[in-house]
Amino acid sequence: MALDNHLLRDLPPAEKKLWDEKVKQIASQHSLRQVFHIEAPIGFLGDPNGFSFFQGSWYLFHQWIPRKTQNKMVYWRGLRSKDLVHWESLPATIDPDTKYDSHGAYSGSAWVNQGQLEIFYTGNVRNQENEREAYQMRATLAGKVIKKAAVPAIMQPPAGYTMNFRDPKVWQQAGKTYAIIGTQTKSGAGRAIIYEASTDLKAWHLKEVLQPFDHDIGYMWECPNFFELDGSQVLIFCPQGADSKDLEYKTLFPNAFVIGPKWSGDGSEWKLKQPKLALVDEGFECYASQIVQAEGRTIIVSWMGPSKTPLPTDKLGWSNCLSLPRELSIKDGELYQKPVRELTSLFGAAHVIDIEHSPSFKATTASHFQVTFKGTGQVQWNVRAQANNPGLVIKVDLRKHALEVDRQAVFPPVEGAKTERDTQRKLQYSSDDKALELEVWLDHTSFEIFVNQGRSVLSGRLFTTETAQSCNFKINGNVTVTGEWHEIVK
Repeated sequence: MALDNHLLRDLPPAEKKLWDEKVKQIASQHSLRQVFHIEAPIGFLGDPNGFSFFQGSWYLFHQWIPRKTQNKMVYWRGLRSKDLVHWESLPATIDPDTKYDSHGAYSGSAWVNQGQLEIFYTGNVRNQENEREAYQMRATLAGKVIKKAAVPAIMQPPAGYTMNFRDPKVWQQAGKTYAIIGTQTKSGAGRAIIYEASTDLKAWHLKEVLQPFDHDIGYMWECPNFFELDGSQVLIFCPQGADSKDLEYKTLFPNAFVIGPKWSGDGSEWKLKQPKLALVDEGFECYASQIVQAEGRTIIVSWMGPSKTPLPTDKLGWSNCLSLPRELSIKDGELYQKPVRELTSLFGAAHVIDIEHSPSFKATTASHFQVTFKGTGQVQWNVRAQANNPGLVIKVDLRKHALEVDRQAVFPPVEGAKTERDTQRKLQYSSDDKALELEVWLDHTSFEIFVNQGRSVLSGRLFTTETAQSCNFKINGNVTVTGEWHEIVK
């Protein structure tokens, strides 16, 4: 069963029974399971897809490889929520079951059109010569079933581009429907291409090639988002192979954004005079972000997945998770991200942080911290620590406006890993005074740190036992620490 190419729905009865038993066994394991982040019950979780708001509910899909097969078959697994916090699995999946997506239902998006949820995604195919073919596929969610169009909406990339042509993100503007798709030129440079759809969505024509910089950045652009926010236009994309002179990153692949003037859609090029390319998240595993704009809000979710080393959960039967939903805004030309307000519904008991009397205390495995540091000295904050293990180490230098995160002690080496662990980050934060505010969401195997109201974000995975719950503060110099923490109850 491990290496066949049967779709899950087409497994022979005996194998289907074994598969169902395996899923229940893996899904019921509580060791290293997240409390409030999205994970797959079994298998490999990939890019967030199809993030949308439809008929009063939020819909969110993700790439999913439930089991090992010869063709590494990629599905879409679907979720639905009323509050962006509690998610239920959808019975419908997008299966790699046609000649246009036989080797994977790759990333894409969803939007509401004439009372139904439309889906646009990339069908990945390997031909007999093992060459990639990419088709942009259209589907609709009809009740509990996803219906695919008989033929792709876009059969091939334009002339001059390779089959690295994927991840359509659709949006509507001024009564028209557009899709931005990541791609690669035949000379090996990353680009994004904007298509405009006909009224019936059956025909898509090339509108614009998006390359707002004065030189090539990276060899392939994945997962583009292009949207208006607070009077500006934002491009979020993953420029694989970006040079350090354009973007400093230590992750396997960068997840970046740039802010510019509003896109008019009138045919004039979207160009940037002095582009400021920056990371969506300054942390360890953040990739393939996708946004949704609904209910007057712009919300982003990212994949906490690409790692330079295997993760401890791999051997347990599942891997990776999604980030928390974060609401985006632009202030003074800077992109801010804050956890969506609905997440406060997870708050249980609240506790005051009083390091003068209690510099060390026990927190819960899943916790939320809101802490403000003032002064000119230094702080070392150890989270999820225990005897002989410092846990996640957060260091602050208020005079230098420096933040350092070290997860070396909570990111254990994995047997057989061929690369070095990625364990340290340093960040120069912006501040008008000597204060630093940190909002920290701590789940069983992940952390997300929001700096100064979300001006910067730094997230990553960590792996400890459930008994590692100590929080310790050490002060050097003139520092006052105030705040509170909440137990998380789901």
